[in-house]
Amino acid sequence: MKLDGGKVEGVPSLRWGILGAAGINRQFIPGLLRAGQSVQTIASHREGAAQKLANELGLAGERCPRCYEGPDAYSRLLADPTVDVVYVALANHLHKEAVLAAIEAGKPVLCEKPLGLNGDEAEQMVAASRQAGVRLAEAFMYRYLPVNLFALALRPFLGQVLLVRASFTGRYDPGRPNYRSQASLGGGALLDIGCYTVHTARLFLGELRVLAAHGRFADQDDGIDLTVSALLAGNSGSALVDCSFETSGSEQRYQVVGENGLLEVPVAYNPHGAPTSIRVRGQTLTKATLELFEEWRQHGQQRQADGPAVHQAEDGTLEVRFDPADPFAREAASFAVAVRQDWDYAKSDGSGTGTRANFTRWLPPPLPPEDAWSNMRILDAILALARAVPSYTIPADHGDGTARGR
Repeated sequence: MKLDGGKVEGVPSLRWGILGAAGINRQFIPGLLRAGQSVQTIASHREGAAQKLANELGLAGERCPRCYEGPDAYSRLLADPTVDVVYVALANHLHKEAVLAAIEAGKPVLCEKPLGLNGDEAEQMVAASRQAGVRLAEAFMYRYLPVNLFALALRPFLGQVLLVRASFTGRYDPGRPNYRSQASLGGGALLDIGCYTVHTARLFLGELRVLAAHGRFADQDDGIDLTVSALLAGNSGSALVDCSFETSGSEQRYQVVGENGLLEVPVAYNPHGAPTSIRVRGQTLTKATLELFEEWRQHGQQRQADGPAVHQAEDGTLEVRFDPADPFAREAASFAVAVRQDWDYAKSDGSGTGTRANFTRWLPPPLPPEDAWSNMRILDAILALARAVPSYTIPADHGDGTARGR
């Protein structure tokens, strides 16, 4: 398998059916094509939406043979014998119904994150997938960014992981007419962007339990969570995660502290085509980073067209910069290989090797659907605890020896 200029080569080509004409397709479908896949059809309940998306992405004619639109669009796509696999790009509250229908139709399905509205929905989808023997995976594209593949490859050199800090914030207007604005439709910061931070913590710490959580919520009855923070604990260490729809600037970073040093990814989740970087401190981590980067270059993953890719600061911090990359292409390639070569699922920490599929540390296999279920259970616990705990104001001293608060 070869990656050249963002294009993934040597991947079995499958015919994909796209359920939903959501905006995420403007990133996913170009990646799908770079991975040597084909778009067989796009389906949308909204008249004109599927054809508009196909035209916008240059998929008219042979590149997308047909578009299904109207109330029966999804069922027509799932009944189409020319569709090999299904990508679910619908609003969160529609994931379960679409995934279960795809599984019943015998179509392997890659579903956008989060897999469902809660752990119960995820459990139903996982059970249906296992019972039918139909592959199911959650589309967490950030895992396929080179910087995150590199960070996970450094995991063994950290020693015992003591602490993970992960943050994803930005500005979103809760008044916009969108599923993100309605809790009953799977809206809110935690399901939309906080899921990344929890998933990151689990990749480095393993399974976690929730110790504390706090949130700010919109005023309406069906108020979404606007800002959430949580303290999580694993067997070896703990994690501090937070997310917000209320910040003027975007932050999407994580930091992992281990016995042998520290690694930090300043832009971890969606760099929108920009270069990314990882910073490490500690003798063991520095040595491992230089060796891994040489492997990365030998595999043709780095062009270095914009100058030196490795820089060491005076304080000893080593920074490695990565070329812009398309994580959606790697995600689609990974799923296609897994489907075509009947790959055994990776372990929950992303590891796993096999003789029947050509995966490497730079193109890992999909995680099992149980991983999505585990993530959803933690998100459930965080949100429940955040809604249950009242907000308090720390009493302030007003200079006369008195304090006021509530």
